[in-house]
Amino acid sequence: MLNSSFHVTGKLIEPLWGAREMTFFFALVNLTVSVLSVFYYLFLYTVTSDPDTLFTIQIHGLAGYIAGKVIIMNLRIIFYL
Repeated sequence: MLNSSFHVTGKLIEPLWGAREMTFFFALVNLTVSVLSVFYYLFLYTVTSDPDTLFTIQIHGLAGYIAGKVIIMNLRIIFYL
């Protein structure tokens, strides 16, 4: 289901932005989410001083990208209404 949502939203957004802008959006959103996640977990580790915090919590990578695509789709729908 995740692949189909990427395909559908990609087909709707790419004609507006182009492949280069889509790639830039993907890189920017994922880089921002990963940097903020790393700083959050380092802050959490410094506050708790528990090494299990660093190894038990998993970061799921595409949540920021999916949220960004949802916002783009909502703005696109509002723009055309």
